[in-house]
Amino acid sequence: SARSKLKDLKYSQVPQLSTSRQINLKTTNFSVNNPHNTDGKGRRRAFIIGINYPGTDGELNGCVNDAKAWKAYLKTQGWDVEDPNECRVLTDDPTFTFNKQMPTAANIYAGMQWLVKGAQAGDSLWISCSSHGTRLPEENPGDEDDGFDEALVPCDYEDAGFIRDNVIFK
Repeated sequence: SARSKLKDLKYSQVPQLSTSRQINLKTTNFSVNNPHNTDGKGRRRAFIIGINYPGTDGELNGCVNDAKAWKAYLKTQGWDVEDPNECRVLTDDPTFTFNKQMPTAANIYAGMQWLVKGAQAGDSLWISCSSHGTRLPEENPGDEDDGFDEALVPCDYEDAGFIRDNVIFK
């Protein structure tokens, strides 16, 4: 498995897949389309983030490629990824032609709000973020079992700070 390979290579961090419902990828026929959209009226929205942090000490190499790959995958699933009403992508790669905005904290917050605005039963909503993440001592003591908030790291984190899970879930 990918996890055991990364562990064998002494990587301390491994990729994570998070979902709003439990799925077993070995036994479940995974789909990005909402299976409860039986009448075909549910809308689709995708918000994709890829941050490589070029020119910084924390530079990564594959996050923008991950964003491109998710966009291509959604297209294979029938999503109109060229329609800005259906798909928005933020990367810090100016050569990625689809990219119109940097993944700053403000743009990430705005993208999350766009994603869920007007959401209703039957909609298919997708968010992916390939970037640095971090754990911080919890902002609201007692609200986390492990005493830590998880956080996204926007490209302007030095000025805007981190995006804590508490804010995302509001």
